[in-house]
Amino acid sequence: RPPAALRVQPSPLRMMPWPSMFLLPLRRADARRKNRTSVKRATDCLRRTLLTVYSVINTVSDLVEAVEDENVAAVVVESLGVLEILFFGYSNAMKRVARKIRQQRRREGDGDAGAAASGGRDAGGAA
Repeated sequence: RPPAALRVQPSPLRMMPWPSMFLLPLRRADARRKNRTSVKRATDCLRRTLLTVYSVINTVSDLVEAVEDENVAAVVVESLGVLEILFFGYSNAMKRVARKIRQQRRREGDGDAGAAASGGRDAGGAA
């Protein structure tokens, strides 16, 4: 008998009156969820995906810190804003870089452009 964490509860969708054409795919999905190999494969795939994403964020973060040209750094930080939406946030290093760029742009008198370029909350974006 599998441990409690691996036991699959019956789907609440089975209790609903569904047309028969939907029942077979639901049964197949339940069977796949019960298969330990499928669960392990899906978990490994998710783990590799997250490791790849964090690796990309760290690599680009290092690139931004090494870049001399502020405009290039702002473009990279803006691109990472898209990753923030997709993957729930910058790494801490990326947040520091974005904050540094915003502060420097504010000192130069171009505060709104700096906030917009870094994808920060100052730009009025939803975060």
